[in-house]
Amino acid sequence: MPYFFLFLLLMAGQGLAQSGLSDQNNNLTVGRIISTSGEVSITRADGSQEIAQRRADIHEGDSIQTGAEGFVQMRMIDSAQITLHCSSIMEIRSYQPFDSASGIQLYLNQGHLRTITGSHQGTYRLVTPVALAGPLSSGSQTVYLVLQESDSSFLYGVFQGNLSVMVGNNLFDMGAQPPLGFLRVRDDQTAEFVDSAFANSVISRACPDSQYRLALPQ
Repeated sequence: MPYFFLFLLLMAGQGLAQSGLSDQNNNLTVGRIISTSGEVSITRADGSQEIAQRRADIHEGDSIQTGAEGFVQMRMIDSAQITLHCSSIMEIRSYQPFDSASGIQLYLNQGHLRTITGSHQGTYRLVTPVALAGPLSSGSQTVYLVLQESDSSFLYGVFQGNLSVMVGNNLFDMGAQPPLGFLRVRDDQTAEFVDSAFANSVISRACPDSQYRLALPQ
């Protein structure tokens, strides 16, 4: 009999991983905050706001915002990790990695994000004001950085795996840098590849007041 109940518990846990949890307001729980520092807030789908705290649940429909010295790390239901750095706003429009129709749709309206994709990265899409990005395959994890410059350009860098970036009608397929380096996309949707030295100069200015400075992997 104990083995039967253990089996039921395991099946219930698998169901949670597949579909997430719903809270009392029927908002899908899609992740949890694992670390936070400085000013970080969450705007829920119903418009309510709260201060982000460690172990707080993240729901589909949430908007997460960091201040000038803010920093937050999240672990999602598919084991993806998302880090928002200073002065950033990200909306979770959809986070259903096990549903290829809905998939994952994250909107980085401003700021800086670093992510390690999860177990179903083929459904992962990140939208900024200038481009649409997503891993090229559903295979191994992709690790990449998206960084906003002061002139509203965005910089894309890939450290592991491959990334596809759609800019207007142009598609850029990026591998881990080098050799391609970083893709810089301006707000007029022109794009160019830049080297690590340029990326480092942008990164060094990104969060000057934060103890959690951005850095390129060595």
